[in-house]
Amino acid sequence: MSRPEGEMPIRESTPREEVRVSDLDKAQRGAEKRLSWLRFALAAGLVAGLLLSPNLWVSTRSYPLTPLWDAVPPLPYPADYALFGLLMALVAGAGLARGRAMGWFAVGALVLAAFLVLQDESRLQPWFYQYSFMLAACCLFGLGRVGALDALNACRLIVVATYFWSGLQKANASFVQSTHPWLVEPLTTRLPEWAGSALLAGGYAVPAVEAVIGVGLLTRRFRKLAVAGAVVMHAFIMLCIGPLGNDHNTVVWPWNFAMVAFVLILFWRAPDDPSPSTILDPGRNFSPGFALRAAVLLLFAFMPLFNFFGIWDSYLSSGLYSGTSKQGYVLEWEGSEQHITRIGGLSESEVNTPAYPEESIFENVFAERWCEAGSEEALRREPADDPEPILWVDGRPALISGERSTEIYSCDDVL
Repeated sequence: MSRPEGEMPIRESTPREEVRVSDLDKAQRGAEKRLSWLRFALAAGLVAGLLLSPNLWVSTRSYPLTPLWDAVPPLPYPADYALFGLLMALVAGAGLARGRAMGWFAVGALVLAAFLVLQDESRLQPWFYQYSFMLAACCLFGLGRVGALDALNACRLIVVATYFWSGLQKANASFVQSTHPWLVEPLTTRLPEWAGSALLAGGYAVPAVEAVIGVGLLTRRFRKLAVAGAVVMHAFIMLCIGPLGNDHNTVVWPWNFAMVAFVLILFWRAPDDPSPSTILDPGRNFSPGFALRAAVLLLFAFMPLFNFFGIWDSYLSSGLYSGTSKQGYVLEWEGSEQHITRIGGLSESEVNTPAYPEESIFENVFAERWCEAGSEEALRREPADDPEPILWVDGRPALISGERSTEIYSCDDVL
């Protein structure tokens, strides 16, 4: 049959092109399925973390709030508890709902999260920081602003950067001499002497192993080995800090399980098998997806470098259990006796999270708990008999020696 004059010829697709389209569709469907599992794991981990630290998220508590922005006031009871409950409900909705409903649940959760962090800098815990940006990626997918592959790659970069910088943060004398021996102590006391000594010596290898896991996840060639290494590492961490070990910092236990889920969902036999450039490149079309990927690249992959120069916070640089965090202590005197209170221990006992390790937190807690008239500690003291308390802040340790600089503050300095 003749073709009408002027009509373009119809080109039939070749078998190779049909295979390519079929592969792309398969990768897209696989990405959406994995993103659904990722949302569920993310919501479960975040809700578990919130439930284990309820006092951190309310205003009516004894541990002082340190606002990031004074214009955001603390909420009175019971509004603070209602907001906390709403946050958990929105996070759960983001994990369970589908489509645009999921996106709007995530929007609500992220707005509340930002509001709560502005109320209190202590809430910017490393797990909450990571979860929030991963939730933002899921949010944009739910609202139709990014594809599933873009959302997954943003989350992949977050996980890769977390392992990489967490490893480099541990490359210091303080981790090898203090933090690692404390972590493995429950194991070394049960092992033969030679095995315990080998485990202690392993502290020198921990920074490299963790950083290499991050790099391995980025590559196609070593991805499976890196996934296996990450799973083994988190099992070892839980053995050290879990109920069979130090039984410490329960709020990060769900985070360890969530990280195992993230690694398996994002990297194990992924249908799209992303290359390093695919994970790292934010694109150039200035879309919401570009903004998200660029923000993740900046905040998770680039800015942690500046923590080594004291310009970026430790907890925003994967510095947990690294031995590099600042420490705050309050020294008091009762007659000839000296009492020392570690602010990190005070935070753990009252809100079940470590103190956010920055001087602004230490100074504010010291001012409100020990220096302001009417505070419990101030009322206990007899000003005529005992000297005023002081705040002692140990700075970041030196890389080779582990020695720390010291700053001392009086009540006059912080009020």
